[in-house]
This record gives sequence, C-alpha cells and structure tokens, in this order.
Amino acid sequence: MTVVALLALSGCSRSITGTAVAAPSTPGQSVSDGAVKVGSGGREITMYVDFLCPACANLEKRDGAAITSAITAGTLTVAYRPMAFLDRQSASGTYSSRAIKAFAATAKDSSPAITQRFVTALFAAQPTEGGPSDLTDPQIADVAAKAGVPAATVAKIRDGKTGV
Repeated sequence: MTVVALLALSGCSRSITGTAVAAPSTPGQSVSDGAVKVGSGGREITMYVDFLCPACANLEKRDGAAITSAITAGTLTVAYRPMAFLDRQSASGTYSSRAIKAFAATAKDSSPAITQRFVTALFAAQPTEGGPSDLTDPQIADVAAKAGVPAATVAKIRDGKTGV
C-alpha cells in the first residue's frame, strides 16, 4: 500500500518495463528480494526509482531530507528497487542502467549514509528525460565522489566497470 501511495504522491504513472538490479549486503544495508535496503528500523517503505524519472526526482527534492532524517533516526527503512525503464528516453540510451550500476556498486561498497547521499546527489544531477545529453560514466563518478563514495568505487564507476 505504501508504494502505491508514494507513486501517487510523486506523480509517477508510467508503464514499467526493465530489470531491477541490487547489490550485495553491507552493514546497515541489505538485499532482500532484489531490493537494496537502507536503514534498519521502524517502518519500511519500498521505492521503485529510475534515476532519470522526473517524478522520482521531485519526490526526492520534496521529501528526501525527511526520508534521510528518518533513516538516520532509525524510524524508517527504505527498500530501493531501482529500475531502468527510461533508458530509451536518455540521450545515450543507457543512462538509467548506468546510474543503477553506480548505485548498486555504491550500496555494495559504502555505508548506508553514503548510499543515501548518492541517491540524493544522483537526483540533484539528473539529466532531462528526453533531453539532448545525459551524464557520462565519468560525470556519474564525479557525482559519486562528491557524495563521499569510496575512491575505489568511484574509479569503477568512472571506468564503467562496476561489476554489476
């Protein structure tokens, strides 16, 4: 029920086709049924996100600080289910998939706080859906570095070799 409410509140009403990608667990984050879970307490919500989705970015812009605060306070766990349903709307044709791979590598190699900062940073740097350009792997790596993602993971993202 919560997912439906989040999708309704975000204005997302797209037909979704694509593959969700998840990373292995790290302390404070886990993978369950293909979702990267950030946080470990309180209520759990599931967020289906495409890092090119304007409605997803609007939700992050409007409610991201509250979500992050609740995760930090231990009153919320977010199960992220990243999707690549907007690849075809990106200039490269692969942006959503590459952003997911960067997210998965970050979740695998970073703390929950860094993973959450990277989610926020990806949406802040979001290219325009259907626009003339999107972020290259080196640009996604720069976003990751600014979010505090470990240098070894940033290098993998920069080289497009996340192993995911």
